[in-house]
Amino acid sequence: NSAWIENLTITNGNATVKLTDVGNSNRGGGITGSCVLTNCIVAGCKAAIGGAAFSANVTLYGCKVLNNSATSVAGGVHTSCAYDTEFVGNLSVGNGGAAALSSLYRCNVISNTATGSGGGAYDTHLYGCTNVSWNVATKGNGGGFACQEGRDIKVHDCVFYANKCSHPSAIAYGGGVFGSISVSNCVIHGNYAHNAGANAPYGGGVAKATIYDSVVSDNYAEYGGGGAYVTAYGTRFSCNRSSQNDGNNANRSNLYRCEVIGSDLSFGSASCTVFRDIGPSHTLDNPHVDATFTPAYVYTRYPNCTNCLFVGCTPTDAMFFGYGTATMKSHLVNCTVVGNHAGYMFTYFK
Repeated sequence: NSAWIENLTITNGNATVKLTDVGNSNRGGGITGSCVLTNCIVAGCKAAIGGAAFSANVTLYGCKVLNNSATSVAGGVHTSCAYDTEFVGNLSVGNGGAAALSSLYRCNVISNTATGSGGGAYDTHLYGCTNVSWNVATKGNGGGFACQEGRDIKVHDCVFYANKCSHPSAIAYGGGVFGSISVSNCVIHGNYAHNAGANAPYGGGVAKATIYDSVVSDNYAEYGGGGAYVTAYGTRFSCNRSSQNDGNNANRSNLYRCEVIGSDLSFGSASCTVFRDIGPSHTLDNPHVDATFTPAYVYTRYPNCTNCLFVGCTPTDAMFFGYGTATMKSHLVNCTVVGNHAGYMFTYFK
């Protein structure tokens, strides 16, 4: 049977030391075992795993999980379930600032930090979490969310804003979201993949995921794929930016039935894609970056495009379909290119 706890504040629990004869004694600084918490506060607790809570039998409703920490993984909750709960200011010296291996429903995940991956959440199902913001992964991937390979994780109906990933000695992926997961009906806006060392980050908004029916806008990467490094269906890419102009909206991505506005793609394939110019200049709506840019060209470098529509683009310089050696060619099949203007054009058609 589960204990039912209401309107209780749990503070300063400490489970960082594992006792010799107690298997999970270093897990769940505030809560462990089997319990249901309603309208409770868990704050300032710490553990090796699950600073606030550890257990598949812990469920939180309408709680606040504040400023907890873990020396290994999951500053907030581990293998737990939470509904309508706020996770703020939690820290993991590893993966999962707020949560790991958990399920969050309609939760706010704000200003959490992981020194590994998943500043907000790691290997965690997210449903209806409309404020996943200002989370940071300082030495890993996925500022807002990250998932390891092979995990069957779902992210639906969420908003990722102003999250940041970086790494001082390796490539960082996914300022907002990272992992081989399914992302649907989400808004990924204003996230940042930061270059903290000599390696080039990719996917300011989202990296290595498969995304459906979402919006990816105003994200920034300090190398390639300002918006994404993904496979996407029915998704809108708008006004994303990379410092190298290497796939401002998408880099090495496969896009199907998507709309791409105001920048470029590189090294990918597209289907039923619409490109439209955004005008002479645009101020990036990204809290991490103060930048106004003028799109110099609609840059579709080496894409394979089938059933695409390129219409109404008015770049100031050039429009490229393929560029470089003959081995790096674009393939346009059953496409329409109409009403565009450019100073010059490089083309390789199949």
